[in-house]
Amino acid sequence: MKKIIWDEQNKLRKEIYIVLISVCLFVGAIFFSEKYLSADEMITKPTESEVRSKLEKLIDEGKITEDEAEIKLEAILSGEKRGKKRGMFGKKPTESEIRSKLEKLIDEGKITEDEAEIKLEAILSGEKIGKKRGSFARQP
Repeated sequence: MKKIIWDEQNKLRKEIYIVLISVCLFVGAIFFSEKYLSADEMITKPTESEVRSKLEKLIDEGKITEDEAEIKLEAILSGEKRGKKRGMFGKKPTESEIRSKLEKLIDEGKITEDEAEIKLEAILSGEKIGKKRGSFARQP
């Protein structure tokens, strides 16, 4: 057996090394492909009754209205994707929406009227104010 794997100069033969690697890769490919195939089979679309029960639960909790639930149900059943656009690609708020949000913050006492004016001017002009995300503030 030693003569099959090792030659006279004590070196591993290239052919056997290649065969062993090939077998390992083949077994690994079969193992991972079974995992991925079984993962795809696990994903199933919810039925209409399941969707209706989840929406009814949200209505009971007061998170959505019945009209919103009907719109969501129609969208889910038709396959439409109506989600919120996140990030900088979403719809930009209008000036009146910005003003109403700032007035709400003033009423709640979170900001003063002067701060609201400064923020409004900065937002409308496109100027960035406040802390940069991910950076550390320097202590004086």
